[in-house]
Amino acid sequence: MAISTKAIDFLSKWEGGYQLKCYLDIGNRATISVGHLVLPPDPWHVGDVISLDQAKAIFINDLKKTESIIDKFVKIPLNENQRGAVASLVFNCGSGPLAGTVGKLLNSGDYTGASNAFIAWCKYTKNGQLLTSVGLLNRRKSEQVFFNTPISNTSTELSQNDIDHIQANITMGLNLSISEMFDESSSDESTV
Repeated sequence: MAISTKAIDFLSKWEGGYQLKCYLDIGNRATISVGHLVLPPDPWHVGDVISLDQAKAIFINDLKKTESIIDKFVKIPLNENQRGAVASLVFNCGSGPLAGTVGKLLNSGDYTGASNAFIAWCKYTKNGQLLTSVGLLNRRKSEQVFFNTPISNTSTELSQNDIDHIQANITMGLNLSISEMFDESSSDESTV
């Protein structure tokens, strides 16, 4: 099963959409397009600009890699929302979650345990220090809600009800707006 349009929209929003200018992410790593980490042999450097067509091609390639990782590690059926949430996690974190606890729990049939294990993936390294990101924590919570949301219709767009449900579950006890959840500059990062 391919990653749904709903899931692509979901993860693209968390990644900040198409970024045509190469920038440093919160971990001081060069990033371009939709959350594409620039690594060799990528030719881009901070400040370089690409076209929208180039950004789309990079994103499509990254989505194919994400699908491949899911297909390699997940051996049990996932519904559209579960696959979408796992895709968002893998797109952001790579194969680590599926090679570890999330994958083991999923493949044992413990869907709840697997979605609860998403939360462990809210850390990043900056200047050699392991930090917790409120933005990543919010993303993991949003992925959990998406994963646990039953398939109720065949719409490929998030309905206002879906958005309200996700926001209510994420902001419960956090008192954050949607814009604050996506704004890393307002997060309170602390070392672990």
